[in-house]
Amino acid sequence: MSLSSAEVVKLLGLHPHPTCGFTNEVYRSALTVPAADLPDGYDGPRTLGGFLYFLVTEQAHILLHRIRSDQMYHHYFGDALDVLLLYPDGKSEVRTVGADLAAGMRPQLLVPGGTFHAGRLRTGGSYALLGTSVWLRAEPTDVEMGNVETLSSKYPAATAEIASFTA
Repeated sequence: MSLSSAEVVKLLGLHPHPTCGFTNEVYRSALTVPAADLPDGYDGPRTLGGFLYFLVTEQAHILLHRIRSDQMYHHYFGDALDVLLLYPDGKSEVRTVGADLAAGMRPQLLVPGGTFHAGRLRTGGSYALLGTSVWLRAEPTDVEMGNVETLSSKYPAATAEIASFTA
């Protein structure tokens, strides 16, 4: 049985999200790490981790942003998702999360903390349902939206990809 993106949104209780298409947080750890035990830059305690579903459509991409924490994308079904990664060390690459292992896709993708990233469906795709596991769980103050001009200057080899993923 093939589901439409609207059906997936309804069945999973997804809601529009400012950076990641449509989401629903389905797990939040009961454990909290005190602020005194966290690295510099955190403005308070953080939940140990969390998990959410997210749905990317042609109209609802993953906007260029980064979070402080590591996260792992998990592809469940739907179309492949291309992800632009701009690493803190100045390197960049585009990776594909999807089911076609023979074509080099992988069902999981690690996005290291502090890595700017954006995602979009491959041409002709209609939607991709994924999950993300995040540890420490990100709070709004842990999210930074990417500035295209600034990042194009910092990642000159990725200027075309940055423009393409943010168009």
